[in-house]
Amino acid sequence: MSFEDVLYNKDKEILECEEFINYIYCIFFDIYKKNINLDNLARLLYSKIDILDNLNSCKDDTFIEKLIQIDDDIYRQIECIKQDVRNDFKDLNAKNQEKLKLLKDKLEIKYNLKYFDDNIYLEYEFYQRHKENFKDFNFAKSYYDRLHYIKKEILTNCFFDKYIYKKSQKVKKEALLNIFKMIKNNQWISTVLFFGFGFIVYFLYFYKYTPFIPGQEFIYVITATSAIFLLIPVFILLFLWLLWLLYDLEKKGDKFKDGLLGGLFFYKSMFIFILSFILSMAFIILFKNEISNYASNLNITNFRNSILMLILIFLIFYLIICLAIKFQKFRFYLFIILLFIFSMYSFSNILKLEKLYFIIYIVSGISFFWIILVSKFTDIKFYASTLLLSVWLLILGSTGFFIDNVYKYLNFGNIDYEYIILDQNTKLPDEICDDTYIKNIKELKEMLSYKDETLTYKLENNTTKSLNIPFKCLAFMDKNGNMIKTYKKKNISHDNKINEKVFVAMPTYFIKNSDRIKLYNIKVLSTLGDKLYIEAKNGFRFKIDKINMKTDILD
Repeated sequence: MSFEDVLYNKDKEILECEEFINYIYCIFFDIYKKNINLDNLARLLYSKIDILDNLNSCKDDTFIEKLIQIDDDIYRQIECIKQDVRNDFKDLNAKNQEKLKLLKDKLEIKYNLKYFDDNIYLEYEFYQRHKENFKDFNFAKSYYDRLHYIKKEILTNCFFDKYIYKKSQKVKKEALLNIFKMIKNNQWISTVLFFGFGFIVYFLYFYKYTPFIPGQEFIYVITATSAIFLLIPVFILLFLWLLWLLYDLEKKGDKFKDGLLGGLFFYKSMFIFILSFILSMAFIILFKNEISNYASNLNITNFRNSILMLILIFLIFYLIICLAIKFQKFRFYLFIILLFIFSMYSFSNILKLEKLYFIIYIVSGISFFWIILVSKFTDIKFYASTLLLSVWLLILGSTGFFIDNVYKYLNFGNIDYEYIILDQNTKLPDEICDDTYIKNIKELKEMLSYKDETLTYKLENNTTKSLNIPFKCLAFMDKNGNMIKTYKKKNISHDNKINEKVFVAMPTYFIKNSDRIKLYNIKVLSTLGDKLYIEAKNGFRFKIDKINMKTDILD
């Protein structure tokens, strides 16, 4: 808060304080009986108006501190008044008429019930006069519902919410500063955790084939690992914070009040447009195979129909977000449904969608952070613990989800090569075949079966041919294009007419010339240290000394 901000919003703040005072005198009859909490609240609001009316630019620091203190005091008085309201309405669960009448009489003395519901008195008096004719009418429930609504309106009125929201923002900042102070005051622990995190990620990723690397290279690897996978959650949270700023700005600008089709489409909101676009793109990327298969079944193959389908996905997300903003119950049920879908999907399709658990961790971390941003709680422990949980879930999820791509980008491993060139004296394992069968595999149109190391397939002219090929010289993939690990499997047999359809893929093989060896179709799991850790297409793994490499070409 600066002097310029206060000066710019001075008239608006004074008007809101005056409206707040009028609201108090209109709703709470107790203020005329010198209720201490209500009286203190009104006095604080008058003091705030007085300070704003007498701004002194030469002493801006002093009056800003006074305004901050008064806002805190107003918040505390609001909490006291809310507790009084809860106590006054605590008998709402009463079932019999006598208790309801006592509650009614008590509330009529303290609150202007008619301000919220013009019919609440009329209905009660009408029922009392004609109750013999309404023996089956559950008046207790009807009256309870009305009072419950009034209680909610009093506790969540816009004047209370404004100061509670201010306090929650202050508490959020304090929670964040406390975490930073804890890190700053424990630098040795933070340093150990920083390097320890990179060390753990490194060994978990390479636990099956941990490469031996010298000291300097090892420090570089764990430092780069820690830095990148700690920065990714920071960038995610920063983006969410910017998105929330846009949401909060539009909410204050009343852009979520008016919309098309009965207020369902908030066409003035840039926040909804951006979020719908992001969710649409994420949905398309995650479920591209399912969308592609669905489009093929509906013969949606041309460009125009594809664009229409993408627009439809965008509009669905747009409508869901609009409904979630407009209706609180819809948000709750949407969360329950999504949680159920994610749970069921994780059990039934975990093999179809890679790294689903890490996606759930990321979504959960984002959800917890969004709860922090939009909530109005004033408990610093809640924000600190929820923020730490959110960061932890994002670190865990982003590390597991992005590690393959990050290590590939850093050239640490997980790199697919079309081929690498080796020295002619390099000794390759017997499990790697030469190019004897490659010509036959290239002319293959469709695999029919493979049994007893005999491959039966169709050629381009639809004639059938059988060829004896050792299974170590073949590679298979499923209908989604994923390689099937056949190494160490014995008596491999498959019939596409009976079993789920699989396809023959180009295997890992080598071509040996007089001065070099070309090793094709490999994945280098690790480039660290003095050896390459290589995986063949069928899942077989082996090592090659880097000294034998001449050059390589990345596919």
